[in-house]
Amino acid sequence: MTDAHSTQHKLITQARALFWTRGYSNVGLREIAKGAGVDVALISRYFGGKKGLFDATLEEARHVDFFGDATRETLVDAFEHLLVSKHHSPCELSVLDLLLTNVSDADVGETVRAMLKTKLEDPLAELLGNTDQVTLFMSVVLGVSVMEKTSPPSGQPKAHSADYTRQVRHLLDSALQFKSGS
Repeated sequence: MTDAHSTQHKLITQARALFWTRGYSNVGLREIAKGAGVDVALISRYFGGKKGLFDATLEEARHVDFFGDATRETLVDAFEHLLVSKHHSPCELSVLDLLLTNVSDADVGETVRAMLKTKLEDPLAELLGNTDQVTLFMSVVLGVSVMEKTSPPSGQPKAHSADYTRQVRHLLDSALQFKSGS
């Protein structure tokens, strides 16, 4: 890896860690550069500025396939894994963290909302064919994610709790069982 690529990688990694957990507007370029161990001027040189660096952190998110080969029948498995298993590694950043932290940001919220639509909502609509189920399923996914961010597990990680996993699966399954007009 060349020095330029190494520096870009360090900046993207540090920016992802900060933008995805604290939000775009809550993070300064000097903080990112300091965390990456590089001069702040290199952000402008390589990315054109803060927005360009944020966009660079989205490249990884653009390639995430939330659904894989999921069918309606395996959707609960796929999202239970996303919501519960991701917590095995406390350092692992989730695209859901990116979405939740930045969806209402005045500067990047529109970009993040577009990603939410193309990466989650549209594929769910295609798979489920029922907009009420899509809305309810997304509410469960984002609700569990918000709960995880605002009430992090204490003591034993929730990922290792069979009760917690059952609860998440029940919520996801209930969203899929919902029938309009019921």
